[in-house]
Formats: sequence, C-alpha cells, structure tokens
Amino acid sequence: MYSLRVKAGILVFEGVEELDFVGVLETLGVTRRISSENFFEVSVLGVEEGPVRCANGLVVTPQGSMEHLLDQDVVVVPGGRGILNLLGSEAVTQVLRDAHDRVKIVASVCTGSVVLGKAGLLRGKRATTHHLHFDELLAHSPGVVPVREKVVVDGKIVTGAGISSSLDTGLTIIELIFGKDLAQDVARRIEYAG
Repeated sequence: MYSLRVKAGILVFEGVEELDFVGVLETLGVTRRISSENFFEVSVLGVEEGPVRCANGLVVTPQGSMEHLLDQDVVVVPGGRGILNLLGSEAVTQVLRDAHDRVKIVASVCTGSVVLGKAGLLRGKRATTHHLHFDELLAHSPGVVPVREKVVVDGKIVTGAGISSSLDTGLTIIELIFGKDLAQDVARRIEYAG
C-alpha cells in the first residue's frame, strides 16, 4: 500500500443531527492516530459562514465554507431537520453536483441522502436513508433504487441509514479507500463491533 492522505469534507448546517456527522468525523479522524502514512484530513464545512447550531443544541464552528467541498476527495452530507433548507438551496445543489464530478466518494448519513437525491446524484443508484424517511427519498430522488440496509455502496456513492449508521458509513469509507485492515483497526480502536 502506498502513502496517501485523503481530504474529507463534512457539510454542516443549521439543524444538522450531531451524531450524523460526528460519527463519520470520529472514524475518519482516528485513521490519523493509527497510521502515519494513510489517513484522512477531515474538515467541517458550513453551508453559511459562522457558527452552526445543531439539532440538539451543540454549536459547531466550521473550518470553511461549502465551496471547499470542491477541494476534497470525500464529501459527506449528514441529515437532520435542517435538510429542509438545503433542499431549497440551488447553491447547495450545485456545489454537490460539482463536487460529485471531482471526488472519489460522495457519502450521506440518514436524511442526507435526500439532499443527494435532490442534487440528482442518486438517479439509477441504490441508496438508503432513515427508515422513517423513505417517502422523502423517493419524492426528491427520481430514479433512485431504495434499499433498506444500514450502509449501501453504489459506485462512488455511499449512503447510511439512520443516525447511528454514521459510524458504519465512516468505516465503509475507510475500507473503500484504505482497505479492510485499516477499517478493522479503527473499529477496534473505538471499540465498535458494528
């Protein structure tokens, strides 16, 4: 295996579900503590400038704006009540379309897949979402093939089901880029049995 540092950008927005993005952030971030050669450099990027209030009150200060998603190797879109604002934003839709053309992986957790669908990224793709939101996924994702699994990989699209699938989504991204051994090392480090 060769040395590789992969840039991952996680989009945050008002009302984002904390565990949707923190689980992915943690799993990808742990790679840096395990390997000095193959790891993720993770950035939290905001839809707008300034602090973001999450669904349960946590306030996060993004490291940059969503335009920096275009400079990443991996893009992650979490879910939460705030996706309603994202669905109406042509700027978000366009950034995700542009990023999709450039990156290795576009991933979502929970209702983040609805946002990917609205951007047209799930047409003809197998995808999942939170078990209570499959109707929304179908409504905003023409041509999607809904799958009720914890994590679904279709090409360079990775979708995770409900909130706790953020850990599984992160581990899947690690496995896709760095292989099963590093993903298993991370799972052991965080004491996650899956």
